[in-house]
Amino acid sequence: MHHIMFDIDGTLVESCAFDEHCYISAVKEITGHTLSSDWHTYPHVTDSGVLQHFLVQLGLQNRFEDIHEQVKILFTDMISAHIQQTRIREIPGAASFIRYLKNSHRSGCHWPPAAGKKPPD
Repeated sequence: MHHIMFDIDGTLVESCAFDEHCYISAVKEITGHTLSSDWHTYPHVTDSGVLQHFLVQLGLQNRFEDIHEQVKILFTDMISAHIQQTRIREIPGAASFIRYLKNSHRSGCHWPPAAGKKPPD
């Protein structure tokens, strides 16, 4: 079986702006501190990498696992609420490209989206 994976935000849908807003808001609500959106200042620009670096700066690195889980839950809730209230725009051509790949002669492909939320069982 082949696995073909695409990142969702910025690749399949235009979500970078609200994704950033929701993440910064979630971190602020959980930690009480404002996360900088200057992503170039972080050595690892992933949700967990940014949070870990931020918590080290605050002296809260010992609470990473707990805070990370809380931020993840709140962030996911915020994204879900936003999606229910606002139409999400497709990156031009993304849906037709996915349809093309699915309908190609490459049977046996699995299509997991790359996202921070675990898909339901």
